[in-house]
Amino acid sequence: MNVSKVPANVLSPAHHRMLRDAITRILDTSVAREAYAQILDGAPTLFNSHSTVGKHNRHAETGDEAYQVYDAFRTTFSLDILSFAPPVFLLQLSCLVYS
Repeated sequence: MNVSKVPANVLSPAHHRMLRDAITRILDTSVAREAYAQILDGAPTLFNSHSTVGKHNRHAETGDEAYQVYDAFRTTFSLDILSFAPPVFLLQLSCLVYS
């Protein structure tokens, strides 16, 4: 099923700001930084890996380059790169109508 998506900039300024702030707070956490850096690095560290991951895919620590790439992404992140399925947009409209 191919569903058209709408850009984040169709949100009202207040909703856009709230969503941007929420995502920014999440991206600013050490957990998000570590998780995304491990994804960028291509394998979990020994501390975070599960038994389903082969031992050859584990390593002692996430590489510095992965953190640098994440930090660059975090610095330049813009909510405008996101798009949403229409039900999200319609939900916002219904909130405006009934508020």
